Amino acid sequence: MHRLLRGRPVTCTQGGVVFGSGSGLGGGQSDLLAVPAADFNLHVLPDEIDDEAALLLTDNLGTGWAGAQRADIPPGGTVVVLGIGAVGLCAVRSAYALGAGRVLAVDPVAGRVERAVASGATAVDGPTVEAVLEATQGRGADAVIDAVATDGSLTDAFAAVRAGGTVSVVGIHDLEPFPLPLLMGVYRSITLRMTTAPVHRTWRDLVPLVVHGRLDTTGILTHTYDLADAAEAYAAVAARSAEVLKVRLTT
Repeated sequence: MHRLLRGRPVTCTQGGVVFGSGSGLGGGQSDLLAVPAADFNLHVLPDEIDDEAALLLTDNLGTGWAGAQRADIPPGGTVVVLGIGAVGLCAVRSAYALGAGRVLAVDPVAGRVERAVASGATAVDGPTVEAVLEATQGRGADAVIDAVATDGSLTDAFAAVRAGGTVSVVGIHDLEPFPLPLLMGVYRSITLRMTTAPVHRTWRDLVPLVVHGRLDTTGILTHTYDLADAAEAYAAVAARSAEVLKVRLTT
């Protein structure tokens, strides 16, 4: 429990305490629910936080923030974000909030990249590694945030980051082994960091930023569905279109 109180639920060795994870603690998409460890899992939000921002604070915004925070972005540095879903778009905005000078956005769906461009990012045209190297005069990006974590995106991340840079992974890889290019990482002094979102810890940073308008949360939740239509909502998100980024379920 002490790790929870320190805001480090990801490193908790006992499990089963953080809402939405652990045995018997499913998600919250039901009409009624009981929140375990409510004194830790619930947070009183100021009136300035609307419902849309509050929902993002429970996962996507915290994940994007953690990915950017752990990327060791130098002031004015160049960051690549792989995957512009809800987490990736939050990572783009978080990278700028943490001092990035330029963010390069990568996604096979052009409309999703356009959303990142509207948030200040630069679209990457063509094969990822070649485009990043061209944009950085052959040096590579200071940091790469992988919000996808497929074999392809991880390989691109290692090849697109500069020597001495950081690859920050918040995407969820499958259970198959990944051929980690360890020798390239050793010779180029690359730092690899991986995590799920320590959501509770991110609140102390994110709530003030959202309240004071330093971090924009609009335009990430794109659609609203009734809870009874949850299957349709999941299908819409799974289609990975440009129009549907993240949906909200209501009762």
